[in-house]
Amino acid sequence: MDEFNAIYAAKDAKFTIDNDLLVAGALLHDVGKLVEYARNEKGETVKSANGKNLRHPFSGTVIALRNGCSDAIGHIIANHAHEGDGTLRSPEGVLVNKADFINFESVKSFLGMK
Repeated sequence: MDEFNAIYAAKDAKFTIDNDLLVAGALLHDVGKLVEYARNEKGETVKSANGKNLRHPFSGTVIALRNGCSDAIGHIIANHAHEGDGTLRSPEGVLVNKADFINFESVKSFLGMK
């Protein structure tokens, strides 16, 4: 990302990427899946009671903020999925969102899902 910042700093000093924020947001963006899913009695992964009511971007934001993460990290977590469409994402949030959907769409295609 240092090369990215150098290229864009030459054009507009206001546009940079916070590497630490980007990495933290990328690592934590799906932390809410820890409570969105559970194992049933057969050992299968299913939606938990919490997950039926609240998707992982929201529960993940609560987990992160309650554990001392910054509002900027919470913003990335909250807005990384479809729930964040139509919102103003930070530059780091845009990168996490796009990377997440590249991965998601690739896996869906590989599995033959629509």
